[in-house]
Amino acid sequence: MLLVEDSPSDRLMTELALKESGVPHVLHSVEYGTDTLRFLRRERPFEEVPRPDLILLDLNLPGMDGRTLLRRVKADPELRSIPIVILTTSESPSDVQSTYATHANCYLRKPTDYDAFVAMISLTMRFWCGTIVPPGSPVPLAGQPAAPSARRRLLLVEDSASDALLFRDALGGDHTAEPFEVVHVDRVTAALAELERQAYDAIVSDLSLPDAKGVESIRLLASVAADAPIIVLTGSYAEVGEAALSAGADDFLPKNDLNGRRLGRILRHAIRRKQLQSEELQMQRVQTVGRLASSVAHDMNNLLAAIRLTAEVLPQTAPDTEALTIEILSNVERGRALTRQLLAFGRRSESQRRRCEVNSVVRSAASMLSRLLRRDVELDVDPTSEFTGVLADEHQLEQTVINLGLNANDAMQSGGRLTLTTRVVTLTDEAGMGYTPVLNAGRYVCIEVADTGTGIPLEVLPQIFEPFFTTKAEHEGTGLGLATVRDIALMHGGAVSVANRDTGGAVFTVLLPMRGTPLSVLAQPLPGGAPAVAPPLPGGAPAVARPKRLRVQPQARLLIAEDDAAVSGALNRVLAAHGFTVHSTSSADAAWDAWQEFPGSFDALVTDLLMPGEMPISELVERIRAERPGFPIVYCSGFAGTSNEETLGLQEGVNFVAKPFRTEALLAVLAHQIGKAAAFEASADTD
Repeated sequence: MLLVEDSPSDRLMTELALKESGVPHVLHSVEYGTDTLRFLRRERPFEEVPRPDLILLDLNLPGMDGRTLLRRVKADPELRSIPIVILTTSESPSDVQSTYATHANCYLRKPTDYDAFVAMISLTMRFWCGTIVPPGSPVPLAGQPAAPSARRRLLLVEDSASDALLFRDALGGDHTAEPFEVVHVDRVTAALAELERQAYDAIVSDLSLPDAKGVESIRLLASVAADAPIIVLTGSYAEVGEAALSAGADDFLPKNDLNGRRLGRILRHAIRRKQLQSEELQMQRVQTVGRLASSVAHDMNNLLAAIRLTAEVLPQTAPDTEALTIEILSNVERGRALTRQLLAFGRRSESQRRRCEVNSVVRSAASMLSRLLRRDVELDVDPTSEFTGVLADEHQLEQTVINLGLNANDAMQSGGRLTLTTRVVTLTDEAGMGYTPVLNAGRYVCIEVADTGTGIPLEVLPQIFEPFFTTKAEHEGTGLGLATVRDIALMHGGAVSVANRDTGGAVFTVLLPMRGTPLSVLAQPLPGGAPAVAPPLPGGAPAVARPKRLRVQPQARLLIAEDDAAVSGALNRVLAAHGFTVHSTSSADAAWDAWQEFPGSFDALVTDLLMPGEMPISELVERIRAERPGFPIVYCSGFAGTSNEETLGLQEGVNFVAKPFRTEALLAVLAHQIGKAAAFEASADTD
C-alpha cells in the first residue's frame, strides 16, 4: 500500500489505524505528489519498490496537490488500474464530484473521532483487499432462505489457445475474487451467438481476431449485451487501449501484465460501474414516469371533473336519469383512483392521510377486485375482529390491496383462490430488524394477500419490488404495480415482504403502524357539513348524494379562472343552478382584467392552480387581497403538488378541492370561505 500524506500526525494516525484493521499489509508513505509519481514509476530512489495494490491519497498536499496527482495517475495507462481511495478532511461537494469525475475509486472523509476512523479504515482495507463481500450486495428478504451464491458468467473472446490458458490461470490466481464461470469462444461471430443465447456479467475480448474489425467489434458486442461491461485484452496501451475506450469499452488490460489480483479487481470494478450506470438509468426512467404521471393525471382529472359536475346536475333537471347518473359517477370514481395511483408513484401528490379502519379499506378494495379477477379465481375476505385503525391515505391503501390482488390473479392462470386477511401483530425490536426498512417495536396492522398460484422463483425474490422489473411478457405488464405497493408502505412508516407458501402460491404481507382508538364515525366532515366520504351503496358502487342547495346571498357573483373549457362550462351550469351569477375567464391575466373592469362586483374567486398566461395565480391572489383583504378564494386542481401549495396555504376541504370534486364539496368550501370573509369584514368594521 502507498499512503500519500504530508501531515505527520495524520500519517501516524493512519498507520496505527491500518495496524488495528487486522489485514496483513506492507505500507509505504510519501509526502509529495512528485515523489508519488516517481514511486509509482519506479524511478530513483524507488527502483526496487513494487507498485502498490492500493493508494490512500490526501487532497491537500504541498506543490502538486492530490487533485492534480489523481488526474496524472489515472491518465497514465500503466498506473490507472491501481485503485485510489481519497482520504481527506474536505466536505466540499465540488471535491467529491471532481474526484469521482477523474476516476477516484472511493471518497472518504476523515472523522475527528479516532475509533470511528479506525472502523472506517478497517472496512476500507477489508473491502479493497478483497477479504469481505463488497457493501451493497443483495440481502434476502425477511423470512426467505438465502439464494445459493451464483457464479458470475464471463465470456472470453480469444483466438489464441495459449493466451486463453494464460487468462484462465491469472483469473484463478486471484483467490480473493468471487468465482467466475468462463465460457471461451474464438470468433466475434461466435461471441454474438453466445450473447444472444444467454446473459453474461462481463466480456473480455481480444481485438486481433480472424473476423474482427478492430474497435468496431466492441460496438457489435455492446449492441447485443448492453448491460455487460467489455474489457479489452491488448498488447499495446497506446495503439489500442485508448481507441477501445472511445469505442465503448469499459477498461483494457495488456496481455503481458496479467496477474490475478489486477485482473480480478478490474473485473469487479467494471461490473460494479455498469450496475451503477444501470441504476442511474433506472432512476431517470422513474423520474420520467413521475413527470408523465403528473401531466396525465392533471388532464384526466380535468376531464373527470367536467363529467362529474355535469352528471350531478342531471337529476335536478331530469329525475328519471338518476340511475344513469349513478353509473357515470361510479366510473368517474374508478378513473380518479387510477390518477391517484399515477400520482402516488410519481411522488407528485401529498398523501390525504386521516384515521381510518384497514378492515373497511380491504372490503372496499375487495368489491372492486371482484369485478377484475378471472372467473375461475375465488375471492375470500377474512378480516380480524380487532380494531385496525391506522393513519393513512385510504385511496393509497386501497390501491395497495388491488395491486397485490391483480398480481396474484396473474399468478393463477389455471384458477385458484385469493384470500385477503387482516390481523394485528406486535413486533419486538428483534422481529422489526427482519424487515426493510427496520421497523420499530410496537403494534402493527397486517394485511395479507395470499394466492394458490405458482409461487415466486428464489432468484426473482430480491428484485420483486424493483420499478420496471417484471416476469411478464412484453406489453403485458409495466413492472410498476409492486414497486407502487412498496413505496406506499414506506410512505406510511411500514414495510412489505413476500414469501412462498408451503402449500403452493405466495403471500404478500403489508405492515402498517397502528394509530389511535376505535372511531364511531370514520368520515371527517368538511366545512359546511358535507361528508368527506359517502357511505357505499350495495354492490360496492360509490354513493351519489343529491347535492343540497346552498343558501347564498341574492345574486352572489363569482369570478371563475379556469382554462379547461369543459370544466369551465360544467362549473357555470352547476353554480348557476345553485343561485350564483358566474363570470368565467381562462387565465389569471383575464381574471385580473375582469376584476378591474367590474370593480367591487365579485363576492368570491374560484380558480385553478395551473393555467396559461404570464401572470401566476399567486400574483393574482396577491393583487386581489391587496385591494380586498380576506376576499374569499377557492382553489382547485388536478393535483395538489404544485409550487403554489406552500405559498397559498392550500388545505383540502378548507380553501382547496381536488379534481374531480363533488358539487357538495365545492359548495361546502365556497360557503366556508364566504362565511369566513363576512366575519373578517365584520371585525374590521368594529375596529
